[in-house]
Amino acid sequence: MLGFPIQCKKLLDGKIILSTEHLEEFWNYAQSLSQLSPLADTEVGLISVEDSLCGAAAVFLCLFRDWLKNFPDREKWCFDQILNTVAKPPPFMNFEVEGDIRDHKWYHFCAIGAVVAWSENPKEKRWKEAIAYLCTSLHYKTVEILFSQSFKRREMLGGEWLRLQHLVFRWAEKRFFISLVRNYPQGYGETSETFKTKLAGWRSGEITGFASNAIDSTLPPLSSFTFVNDQITALGKKELTERAQKWPRFDLDLVAHAFQWMPDLNDAHNNNERKSWIAFWQNSLDQTIQVLQNAEQDDDVRGVQSKWDQWVFRGVVRLLTNLEPNENPDNFWKPILSLGPAYYYWIQDFFREFFFCNLGKAEIPKNFVQNWKNIFEFCLSSLQWVYDKKRHSHDLQDLWNSMASLPSMISELWIDKPLGILEEFKPFFERWLNHNFHRTKCAISMLEFLARYPELTIAFFVLVLVDEKYLAYDDHTWKKSEFGDAVAAFLEQLFLQRFDEVKSNAPALAAFQRVLKRLADTHNTIALEILAKMS
Repeated sequence: MLGFPIQCKKLLDGKIILSTEHLEEFWNYAQSLSQLSPLADTEVGLISVEDSLCGAAAVFLCLFRDWLKNFPDREKWCFDQILNTVAKPPPFMNFEVEGDIRDHKWYHFCAIGAVVAWSENPKEKRWKEAIAYLCTSLHYKTVEILFSQSFKRREMLGGEWLRLQHLVFRWAEKRFFISLVRNYPQGYGETSETFKTKLAGWRSGEITGFASNAIDSTLPPLSSFTFVNDQITALGKKELTERAQKWPRFDLDLVAHAFQWMPDLNDAHNNNERKSWIAFWQNSLDQTIQVLQNAEQDDDVRGVQSKWDQWVFRGVVRLLTNLEPNENPDNFWKPILSLGPAYYYWIQDFFREFFFCNLGKAEIPKNFVQNWKNIFEFCLSSLQWVYDKKRHSHDLQDLWNSMASLPSMISELWIDKPLGILEEFKPFFERWLNHNFHRTKCAISMLEFLARYPELTIAFFVLVLVDEKYLAYDDHTWKKSEFGDAVAAFLEQLFLQRFDEVKSNAPALAAFQRVLKRLADTHNTIALEILAKMS
């Protein structure tokens, strides 16, 4: 029995196959498990008979539905197994956590099987109650599975699919307060027993509301759940820090798990669905930006992105790869970049996702070039991206480098891509370099990038810039390993791959010779070797 739930999950995931010839044997084994005695108290919650029985029911309902319809008594057994387990669940372990990543417990299998039955009878009250119970359960993974299965059957579910989404929004709001009370029970005057009673009442109300259609089949905006200020006294008085009062009064992790099913935009079945997905990501991004802007007042925002922030940014970037120009892609990247360098980690995360999502594909999305041009132009024109005394120069240099796809982890993505795309950006790079190349970190990144791609036509422009902006610098700059090594690697690749072109270009040749000599004066090994070969 110990391995049977895992076997059921592998069947449902398509990792192993159960042939129709062995269905009878599988059925008989599941029935034999139903005769087992209850487990000892010390084992309760860790593994239960219900894990196996609900696993078997999910396998039959999900994978062998037509076969099961030929046996009404067996079909009823599968239905009853799920409904009875949800109505009277086995005890949980004392140390259950909402982030448990296991996916082969009875509640996971009930989420799979219940959706099959619900999609066949979307208005049937008993199945709606079971679905609502699972949606309001403790574990995020259960909700994730429930929604991913419902998404696959959304055509059959019709408006109930939207009603389920509304339900999880409502429950996410209540889960925030549940967490708040658990963390600050004295501040709300709650005892363990009174809180359990209140929680049970909330959950019962949501289940009843969903089953009776009292909850609308429309999705409210996240902004209606944004701040806790007006709700702080809902359960009692508790003084929170100023920052805590600006947290979203919403369990964002629950929403992220519930909407983990969200596919590429082009997978939408119709234009209305496409618009609803765009609206969801716009809503999520707007809420995220609003919270970020309200959470800190300092010039530099401390900390790193939350899981929700990362999830939203990944979703937004994936959305951008499929948005048409008339769908306003600027609305998704501009609010992020407008945060400015104070939000260093958030913007770095966006650029990393942007390039990996676009350049990491076998075929670059058709709108990548235009999106990148618009981003480049915005950064070149925005006051938020101008150096000033209030901001750390090093951070802004890093952000500029990332925007230009220069860091090594990003630049290596260009290896098997047409460099003609980069040639389109030559005017943008020239404008940026004219204002940033004197900053050493920017210079080093550009030189390292061109050492990898010396065939780019902008290489001669950069060579002349090194001559103009760095030749007069003292030995300290030239002997710094990062700068000296970057110049040396750049010159070496020009010498090995393009020296005939260099010799035919008078300004480039003069710059090459002066920079090479300046580098050789610092006893740089590569520079000395090039000089020896030239002589």
